Amino acid sequence: MSVDLAIIGAGPAGMAAAVEAVDLGLSVAVVDENPAPGGQVFRAVERAGHDPVFGTDYAAGLPLARAFRAARLDWRPATTLWHLDPEEGALSLAAGGRTAELRAQRVLLATGAQERPVPIPGWTLPGVMTAGAAQILLKTADAVPRGRVVLAGQGPLLWLLAAQLRRAGAPPALILETTPRGRRPIRGGPGAGRMRPPRPVDGHAGRATRSRPPRPGCGAPGRRPARPAPPGRPARPASARRGCAATPPGRPAPGRGGRPPSRRAPPPRPW
Repeated sequence: MSVDLAIIGAGPAGMAAAVEAVDLGLSVAVVDENPAPGGQVFRAVERAGHDPVFGTDYAAGLPLARAFRAARLDWRPATTLWHLDPEEGALSLAAGGRTAELRAQRVLLATGAQERPVPIPGWTLPGVMTAGAAQILLKTADAVPRGRVVLAGQGPLLWLLAAQLRRAGAPPALILETTPRGRRPIRGGPGAGRMRPPRPVDGHAGRATRSRPPRPGCGAPGRRPARPAPPGRPARPASARRGCAATPPGRPAPGRGGRPPSRRAPPPRPW
């Protein structure tokens, strides 16, 4: 059999490329080792796309999977590409204990990425697995680890898994972030100046799922002690942070006396 385009991988990129190629009038064949389209990002999305455990970004893969299913193409699931001759355009495939050959004018490799775990002592013991493996069990079998769970490593997948496990009722007891402190993301982008560990994200778009605790404002707990005043001058009241001070006597407080409330307290004035 010969086609215009053979795509290896039915993840987000492979599905999108297949749908676009079919719309352009090409004959397309798609090969993937998994039994259903979706890849790792949208794995089992047709089964669990509406599960709130995985967030809205995961559910966004449902329309793409449906468009892929509706496209007129040669879909070969549970199939392995074990040899490729790019000069001849020959693909050697294996599925169900049998081999087959497919020829294509063009071949698109959309195989995605894979985890690169660091071997450490004990990493082959029972109960130890990669974050990707734990996510596969969660998506395909609704299975979560039993007992106390520790997530160790770095990268967005670790924090995504933590958020999904929390929604599934099995929050990790500890997240060990191994990224060196000087290489951690800077909140607010370049120039923010303050390093913070990353927060759990919802899906692969990078939205935070854990709200930031409110900062103490004027009159809120967490006030700094009053600074000692110079000789002959009254002591300055304590404040929660810079730019937040008590209102002097006789001056209307912000938001009163006809003045609209401001989102930020005015800077302190000498008095």
